Amino acid sequence: MTLIKSFSNEELYTKKYFNWTGTTSLGQYFQSSLSSHYDWAFKKIKEHKKTSIA
Repeated sequence: MTLIKSFSNEELYTKKYFNWTGTTSLGQYFQSSLSSHYDWAFKKIKEHKKTSIA
C-alpha cells in the first residue's frame, strides 16, 4: 500500500502514462494483482481451517 500511495492519481489512472504498461494504467495493474492476491489468500485460509478442524 505504501508503494501505491507513492504515485499520484495521474500516474495511477492515466492510460499509457508509463510505456511498459501498454494500453492500460498502472492503477489497473495494482487493482488486478491485489484483488487476485486477496482471493488466493482467502482460499488458502479457508482450506487451512477445514484441515485444522478435521
